[in-house]
Amino acid sequence: MEWLDLISGIVIAFTIFYFYVKHKQSYWEREKVPFIKPMFFLGISGAGLVNRIPLKDRFHKVYKDLKAKSNKFGGLYMFISPAMIFVDIDLVKSVLIRDFHHFEDRGFYVNEKSDPLSAHLFSLSGNTWRSLRAKLTPTFTSGRMKTMFPIIAGISQELQKVFLEEAAKDSSIEVKNLLARFNTDVIGNCAFGLECNSLKDPKTEFRRYGIMAIRRNTFDGLKQAFLLAFPKVGKFFDMMLTNPEVASFYIRVVRETVEHREKNNIQRNDFMNLLIGLKNSESESERLTVVELAAQSFMFFLAGFETSSTAMMYCLYELALNPDIQEKTREHINQVLQKHNNEFTYEAMMDMTYLEQVVNETLRKYPFVTNLLRICTKDYQIPNSKVTIKKGTRIFVPIYGLHHDPEYYPNPDKFDPERFTKEAIASRPQCTYIPFGDGPRVCIGMRFGLMQVRIGLAAILQILKFSPCAKTDIPLTGFSLTQPLLNLINGIHLKVERL
Repeated sequence: MEWLDLISGIVIAFTIFYFYVKHKQSYWEREKVPFIKPMFFLGISGAGLVNRIPLKDRFHKVYKDLKAKSNKFGGLYMFISPAMIFVDIDLVKSVLIRDFHHFEDRGFYVNEKSDPLSAHLFSLSGNTWRSLRAKLTPTFTSGRMKTMFPIIAGISQELQKVFLEEAAKDSSIEVKNLLARFNTDVIGNCAFGLECNSLKDPKTEFRRYGIMAIRRNTFDGLKQAFLLAFPKVGKFFDMMLTNPEVASFYIRVVRETVEHREKNNIQRNDFMNLLIGLKNSESESERLTVVELAAQSFMFFLAGFETSSTAMMYCLYELALNPDIQEKTREHINQVLQKHNNEFTYEAMMDMTYLEQVVNETLRKYPFVTNLLRICTKDYQIPNSKVTIKKGTRIFVPIYGLHHDPEYYPNPDKFDPERFTKEAIASRPQCTYIPFGDGPRVCIGMRFGLMQVRIGLAAILQILKFSPCAKTDIPLTGFSLTQPLLNLINGIHLKVERL
């Protein structure tokens, strides 16, 4: 009898669970909203991991299916939580700009108590985000970028040396590793005030913890998706997104850096200097603690290190596959340098307009992330419809879909920097190119990220030629299933020759 009672209890529990999930995943059907049929319980969040489909392909299919049926929006599910994706460009503008007050927050998981590094500008919400954004904005003005330029340019010279050394050993190079080390040194220097030297020594402590910070296995990917869908559950069980060992390292590094600078009265033109100024602000409302400083520096690292290195990787890949564009880029770089007395200055970099077009086209074809995520902060009726989005509903803005839409970019799989001449940009609707987002929550570090990418590319294209080799993956496959970034599991191998 006891076994029968146990089996009966299990059957009843599973039956209740089944019908609860089915009810939750019928929300959009009840609301009479076009929707993407979800996988039971997992929705779109976990289905890709089960089916081994990269995030970019999952959402690109959703985008194309909805647009093919002339739907301006559609419903989907993050596990059992209803979410919505906007396909129509006017609705995208509404979310990011026009009706931003309805969609201010990203809805990411934040746990200041147990996971203090999660409380950074990218993830914070409401007035907390607004206040911190105002404090940090002065870091990324054109004037500040100009003062940080020499630091990055100096590191780019080391990048040249390492590339030449590696090319002398073997003409086939996995370029992502070298580019990641370059960007580790840049971010470590500008955000933490540290000479990381990972280009010289790839086993440095800062590089090792940087890899740990961004590495995601299948469990980590599911955990991140789960905490997005159920943040209250995560807080109830005091769950952390950041690896505790990683968190301990970065907090220690920031604390030691702050103490060293304050003790020795060291002033530098970098991000850390501004943060220390906020820590010591006379205004209590502006003051930040050392742990809050660490969270912002950690954000700077995560946002700038992986994104910039992948952008440079994809750019070199496309230039290797398009040698005519590569040569035109190189000639343009050399012409601009000659114009500036062969000195690589901030002004020279800003004059490299064709290189800028090449980078922009790279970020169109390979945006940092597949989607922007927003959360509805108060009920919103979709214009010209009877549908009201309820407060708390997550909204996906399909960057990859927009960037690969033939309506805006004919033959979207072709790499064509001419799409980003001034005339071509002016001919397209706003928000059809949003690798950094748009509106009040546009990426605060956009200028810095583009600067380090352009400096690094200009430095190596001057002296090196890139072309495909036997190990080059054409077309690209092996996109990560677990990382929110558009990244490759095994990087990219290219043939590298000294000019």
